Amino acid sequence: VVEAYAWLARAGSGLFLIIQMIILLDFVQTWNDTWVAAGEDDTQWLYALLGLTIAAYAGVLTTAGLMFHWFVPSGVEGGCALNVTFITLGLVATVVYALMSLHPASSQGSIFPAAMVSLYTMYLCFSAMESEPKEYACNGLGAQITAASGTTLALGMVATLASVVYAAFRAGS
Repeated sequence: VVEAYAWLARAGSGLFLIIQMIILLDFVQTWNDTWVAAGEDDTQWLYALLGLTIAAYAGVLTTAGLMFHWFVPSGVEGGCALNVTFITLGLVATVVYALMSLHPASSQGSIFPAAMVSLYTMYLCFSAMESEPKEYACNGLGAQITAASGTTLALGMVATLASVVYAAFRAGS
């Protein structure tokens, strides 16, 4: 029974992450469209959108740097190849998202939604690595904390709550 629940939970959590990503993308695209429309009358909205895009990409790079620092400690036998792979895949996904959003075939393409999805992707990668056992040699952050940090738990809770509330409002309208 426990084994069946474990597999159901794995599949359900993956499905939830996909749904949450779709909700995030819908929210960010609506936000982008609203600010671009407002930017037709006042360019300050476009500058604000550009500033948020740059901040999101700075957050992606900062998160990747911190993950390389905390989850790929030097001197570990084997070099923490799995962590390096996941961090690198997150960075590659960031580039792919940006290229897809800027491709001419993308009629609604905008770099802002790609930046926000990239930031969320890196957050998920960070959250997964922070959840590695603290005894694991490649979890340099695990030695400093005793459980998942309150910040990570709070961010996860806020993201989940925001997704559910937004989905409810979108379904009702």
